[in-house]
Amino acid sequence: MRHSTNNGPHLLFFILVILLFAACNSQPQSNPKSQPAQPIQARLDSLEKRLRHAYTPGFGELMLNIQIHHAKLWFAGKHGNWQLAAYDESLIRSAIQKIRTFHPDNPNAATTAMIDIPMDSVDAAITHKDPVAFHRSFTYLTTTCNNCHAVTKHPFNVITIPKTDPIGNQDYNPAH
Repeated sequence: MRHSTNNGPHLLFFILVILLFAACNSQPQSNPKSQPAQPIQARLDSLEKRLRHAYTPGFGELMLNIQIHHAKLWFAGKHGNWQLAAYDESLIRSAIQKIRTFHPDNPNAATTAMIDIPMDSVDAAITHKDPVAFHRSFTYLTTTCNNCHAVTKHPFNVITIPKTDPIGNQDYNPAH
């Protein structure tokens, strides 16, 4: 006896399942609209990196900045302009921090730590508005600068207590 069945719908269902399964496992076709996102992100990352490193102040530039503020600090303290002295003291600290930030691989940057204690001493004299302590602390700071120069093989760069104002257009008198 012959058994007749109609397998048409089952076969169609089976083929449809295989096609759907194959479609789910296939790699998606590249979408031209999504391709530019990767190169654009790479360019943005590159530009951000270049911008972060676009300008790095040189070690010498920062030392000159410190030297100018060292002199201004002296005249501000000498005239009892404690607010200006505090400002110039903060600018010296800022320049030292920039040396540490921008030149961490320079062996001379590590020696800037020797300046921290003299700077704290100057800061205390300014806070207490004490001219005698300021003079003593400023002398200590200046001596430390020269010791640092000696340690870093720059003994020819001798710093002194300023005799003349390097910025001829500034009034250090706090009454003005």
